[in-house]
Amino acid sequence: NEPLIDPYTGKYMNNRDVIYVYGQFVDNFYKLKYNSIWSLGISAIKELDKQQQHLTERLEELNTKHQQQQIILDSQEKELEELLELLSNIQLS
Repeated sequence: NEPLIDPYTGKYMNNRDVIYVYGQFVDNFYKLKYNSIWSLGISAIKELDKQQQHLTERLEELNTKHQQQQIILDSQEKELEELLELLSNIQLS
């Protein structure tokens, strides 16, 4: 096992000191590529907004459908009450 030499400092390193990320030597983990993070964050926000808009539209559709069905149900209940009243009147006569 040959000793490794750090190309930046010229110091000897052991295998535990060497870390590669995507095939590149990383000497400073405190650096962040903020452009990459911002781009990823903006993309995620756009996707969440798209999903939220879809869910809002779907909710509106379901609310409209529910209202229509409630109107039908109310009219059917009223008809049933009228029929029951008629039936009761027929039985009493």
